[in-house]
Amino acid sequence: MLFSEIIGHNALKNKLIETVSSGRISHTLLFYGQEGGESLSLAIAYAQYIACTDKQVFFDDELIGDSCGLCPSCKKFQNLAHPDLHFIFPVANTKEVSSKPMSADFINPWRQIVIDKKGYLTENEWYSHIGIENKQGRISVDDANEINQIASTTPYESTQKVVIIWLAEKLYHAAAPKLLKTLEEPPQNTLFFLISYNPDQLLKTILSRTQMIKVGRHPEHKLKAYLTNYFNLEGDRLEYILKLSDGNFNQVFSLLENNQTDTELLTDFRELMLLCFGFQIVKIKDKCNNLSGFGREKLKQFLSYGLRIIRLCVMYETGKPELIRATKLEESFISKFSSFVNQKNAIEFTEIIELAIKHIERNGNSKIILMDMSLQIATIFARDKNKKGN
Repeated sequence: MLFSEIIGHNALKNKLIETVSSGRISHTLLFYGQEGGESLSLAIAYAQYIACTDKQVFFDDELIGDSCGLCPSCKKFQNLAHPDLHFIFPVANTKEVSSKPMSADFINPWRQIVIDKKGYLTENEWYSHIGIENKQGRISVDDANEINQIASTTPYESTQKVVIIWLAEKLYHAAAPKLLKTLEEPPQNTLFFLISYNPDQLLKTILSRTQMIKVGRHPEHKLKAYLTNYFNLEGDRLEYILKLSDGNFNQVFSLLENNQTDTELLTDFRELMLLCFGFQIVKIKDKCNNLSGFGREKLKQFLSYGLRIIRLCVMYETGKPELIRATKLEESFISKFSSFVNQKNAIEFTEIIELAIKHIERNGNSKIILMDMSLQIATIFARDKNKKGN
């Protein structure tokens, strides 16, 4: 993977490039940022640049260098099949791998999805790809032992071996301690690149042994320019994707693929909330059955949209209209809905919807999940109405 194939982050790319030219490569790095962002692709591109035998130096759109993409090392990296590139990632039992699953058992599907998605990979997308949506993936003790074994060997072709540990926060509690000494004092020819979307879940003893590299969100003006230039987006569609993507291209690609508009989402969310407010059980059930036909990703998008509306209601109710970025239709709905969803109950609504998203991600029955969520919301509405009546 070339640096030039990754969207944005030129300043960070240049810092990584300079560490190679100056001989100041850190042996243990932690790339962290938004889920599905560029952390993984940057780690791979950095590893490829280190191993490239014909590194390019130039000045193009603020990028000062890159891998050549043509040498034997680069060609192997493009297929994620270089003998000195190793991947460790969370896995779980499947029909094909029923006993003590390790990363090596899933290396082919891993290479396939990382190449197909150009590194823009979420935890749930990976679990879905290997058929473990209903399970919790983890990096096992056996994988930790494998990491130590890799560290003890000499490189096959390059001067350095690179071990990329994706979702390092998924290290099993018994596995993490086995890596402490290796991460603190790795062999001179071994580099560890850890990827995390939730670094606060990592053991402090692991964090203390890494140099942390934050991969931030894309600034809105740059994201807007990209969407305008490469996807010819404009008007409400452009503003809608800018608002919901939150500077994350994984979200951008998902929104573009689903091709659903904020007007459609608002219509469905408003209808469901009105039914919940009226505690119309039969109609709630019919609406939930209808929404369940969206499919998992579009349903997650719908629920995430609901979370956004709740946040906007709180902003409106607290008198901070300058923070609200919404369409005219959304503003009209929010101005009324904020009377019922506000600081007093927003946390409850948020927790209920977030739990529904979590269950949807784990491939639960969407009809049951939506109905349970809706009844809990309807109960809160009824409770608050009774308080006002008293």
